[in-house]
Amino acid sequence: MAEKEGEDAMRYATIRDSQPVLEEREAPQGAARVLAAAINPIDFAIGSGKFFKRAFADGDVLGYSGVAQLADGERVYFQLPQPPAGAFAQQVDLTEAFTAPVPDHLDSPTAAALGVPGIAAVGAVELARTSSLDTVLVTGANGNVGLLAARAALETGAKVVGMVRSAQALEAVRAAGFDGFVTQDPAAPEIADVLAECAPAGVDVVLDQLSGPYVERMMPLLNNRARWVQIGSGARTNANFTTSIFRTKGISMLGYTNFILSDAEARDYYARAAALVEAGAPLPFTTITLDQLPATWAALAAKDTHGKFVVSFE
Repeated sequence: MAEKEGEDAMRYATIRDSQPVLEEREAPQGAARVLAAAINPIDFAIGSGKFFKRAFADGDVLGYSGVAQLADGERVYFQLPQPPAGAFAQQVDLTEAFTAPVPDHLDSPTAAALGVPGIAAVGAVELARTSSLDTVLVTGANGNVGLLAARAALETGAKVVGMVRSAQALEAVRAAGFDGFVTQDPAAPEIADVLAECAPAGVDVVLDQLSGPYVERMMPLLNNRARWVQIGSGARTNANFTTSIFRTKGISMLGYTNFILSDAEARDYYARAAALVEAGAPLPFTTITLDQLPATWAALAAKDTHGKFVVSFE
């Protein structure tokens, strides 16, 4: 495709024939300057045309969320700009997008990385009504949602235990200030014994990003009136459990997604997540340039690399 030239042109990332590419086009009038944009799991759903909130066509700008600077100098976190706009561009039209103020203490890449996982972490802990009386189990505990959710739960005074799949991940969990255990196979029978060692008084809240066959194994360890919160779209689509345990213990099964939040709730949860980071909550990510986006996107899609990546435009 022919590239635009001149001061009014902007570079951006899009999909062509199922592959991410960089192109140029005329910048929209009155657009905000993008400072940073995070690669989130939802971006791959958008790029494949499978995201229910946005129809994506080849040539539209990729990117669900990021941080931009308005004409008056204010920085805002934004989500879901209207097509063909997107976060992976030098400029973005925010006319119809959700925005939230970025606290001064956050640099732009951190503010962009925080958005989706931070809102989800705080929102899930809020949904579970976590308190100082609770023992909380976090699955996928070494990811950004898990680390931030654990910190949000610790802020309530709860005891927190994390489930991870490697010794390196367990080190990250312990460094973040909470206990954890390793399991290569969450569906294995011995997981109940391992969890019982970490939570001898039982579990009151499960913040679950994975789901799957281990739900059945963990049910006997849940206390009466426990709350099981399933977070996000990365989990397996099915989980089996014994209905008599679910019923007789009065267990609540709760689904959580950022997409059903009001704008006021999302802004509140973003601000609270930012406060967690300011207080020392870990938020690991890698900064890349726009030129590095296509290769990084391909590696993430192929699962050749893992982790959080943020495109910086500064």
